[in-house]
Amino acid sequence: MDLPESPAGWGADDITSFIDNVRLNCFATYANLRQEYAKLAEVDTLFRRLVENLINTSDWFAAFFLLRAHSAFLAGTHLAMAGQTAETYASLRLCLENALYGLYLARNPDSRETWLRRHDCEQATAVLGSSSRLVTCSTRYVALMGERQKSRESFMSTVSITGRIQTSAC
Repeated sequence: MDLPESPAGWGADDITSFIDNVRLNCFATYANLRQEYAKLAEVDTLFRRLVENLINTSDWFAAFFLLRAHSAFLAGTHLAMAGQTAETYASLRLCLENALYGLYLARNPDSRETWLRRHDCEQATAVLGSSSRLVTCSTRYVALMGERQKSRESFMSTVSITGRIQTSAC
């Protein structure tokens, strides 16, 4: 893919210069960390297969959260390749949250209406807050994923770095 010429003034300020430098970091990551990049590309391929299989699905909740999870994954990938390690964890946590919200609402369809009305009243917000805490509870996440050591380690690493796990709500 050939990129168009930069617009007039691009690179003349700190933000656009930063964006250009980040792109160079992405090139360096791609060139020098091929095995790591291959793993990211493999995950992206799996997401894209899932999305392709959801075309014309009647379960728009699943599609919605899958697309949000994939988008967060792509953002995290870009941040990681750019060298913005700490920021990567927040995006990957968002990826996990969206995947888990989708799973939760797929398994608990009665909660969908509550989710849709989560901002309509305090009661809906309270109900959703208590029923969807699995997203921030590592013990429930591990139960959903089985006892897969890598999944548990990845999740715990991500949430411990972002500092947003709510173990008291589990």
